[in-house]
Amino acid sequence: MGELLIRPDDLDVRGLRSEEYMALFEMGAFEGERVELIGGQVIRVSPMSDPRAWTIMRLNAQLASLMSSGYDVRVQLPVDVSEYSMPEPDVSIHPRLDRPDQRPTTALVAIEVSVTSLRLDLTHKASIYASAGIPLYLVFDLNGDRLVVHRAPEGGTYTDVAEHVPTGGFDVLGIDLDLPELFGRG
Repeated sequence: MGELLIRPDDLDVRGLRSEEYMALFEMGAFEGERVELIGGQVIRVSPMSDPRAWTIMRLNAQLASLMSSGYDVRVQLPVDVSEYSMPEPDVSIHPRLDRPDQRPTTALVAIEVSVTSLRLDLTHKASIYASAGIPLYLVFDLNGDRLVVHRAPEGGTYTDVAEHVPTGGFDVLGIDLDLPELFGRG
């Protein structure tokens, strides 16, 4: 795809709504593409690198026991957080859904594992998750060798953001995440 001929700043652009995005998806409009809806725009998802896949697999394994405690642990599945955003966090944790045709509209925890998408994860996605009231948003910055922890969402932003070095553990809903393992050191 080439560069836009007309800049969005010059237009009154209407973003794609979640239900429109899903209708297009079900018609096969994005077949063979990894995309997600962010702020009304269809965004291509970064290709899966081996380090990112490793961390996502290990997160899933470490958090799996939450499923026996009434939670769903979802891996790269959509969360319908607003009319114009349906991100697919690398991992999200929700109260258990009652039916297979349900899609969560918020989460208790959203996790992104970043290799090439750090700017998107720390800005746009942080704002979207904060606006949805997700109380804990974690960004595993694999290149920066840090865990960025976002808490206390208020007015579309997180008021408590801290960085952790990948040593020891980090508590997520009573599960002590093994950070050295998740950063490939364990």
